[in-house]
Amino acid sequence: MFLFLILNILDCITTYIGIQSGLSEGNILLSFLFNYNIYLGLIVKMILAGGVVLLLHLLKKQHLYKVLNIAFAAIVVWNVVWIILGY
Repeated sequence: MFLFLILNILDCITTYIGIQSGLSEGNILLSFLFNYNIYLGLIVKMILAGGVVLLLHLLKKQHLYKVLNIAFAAIVVWNVVWIILGY
């Protein structure tokens, strides 16, 4: 759970850096929020991550964190690559 939250924070940080450097949000469900207000988009992104943590905890599906951690680690790496290529 802790790693999942850290990866989500890293995702938010790399997303912020990417958008500030002229890149766009890759998540089509959240991209309209980032176009409207970057901070609102980041807040919604973190609320959704917190909701996932709460849901997994309530459903006693903590084993799914491994899959989500791999996915979010890949997203953070993807963001960093795009930031590097975007400059």
